[in-house]
Parts: sequence; C-alpha cells; structure tokens
Amino acid sequence: DLSCKKVCISSLYEDYHFNEMMNIVSLLAQNGAKYVKNPYATDIFVTYDLIGKGGKEYKCYRKEKAENAINSGEEIKIISFDELLSLLLIFLPSIFKIIGR
Repeated sequence: DLSCKKVCISSLYEDYHFNEMMNIVSLLAQNGAKYVKNPYATDIFVTYDLIGKGGKEYKCYRKEKAENAINSGEEIKIISFDELLSLLLIFLPSIFKIIGR
C-alpha cells in the first residue's frame, strides 16, 4: 500500500528517464503517495540498476544515503523498480484508460 508513503527513486532512473518519472510521480500522487528526492526523508526507496557499456555498473548516491539512514536506525523499506511498478499497477483505476483504449 502506497497511501501516505513518501517514495524516493534511484537517481539513476530519474536522470535517464525524465518523461517516465513525471508519469510515475503522477501515479504515486494518484495512489496517495508523495515523491521525495531526499532518501533520508523517505518511507520507501526504489532501486534501479544501470549497467553501461563494457559492463560498468553505475552507483546510485541516493541508495547509499538510504542505506546509511537505515544503518542509523531509520525505517526505510527498499524495493526494486519492478516492485514499484507492480504496486502501481495494483492501484491503477483502469489500465485501459492509461493505454488509451
């Protein structure tokens, strides 16, 4: 349940998927959640792995901050990007309205 939750998404996703982020922020709001950029002030942190050319794995500075906050006693749930999409699909009023049917 996303209601009344603050959600922070990996900077790796946000930096490379601006248009999709705007849609996700809108869907979060429709489900009673609030998008925040600060991983210290979140209830749920959403991970996103980014692998570049040659197999280089990029690090998300927000994920590191969220993990530091957890180690300091904050209660932050870490979920994958796919888990977030599943949560949003569960709460969508109608998938057909979204895809234009």
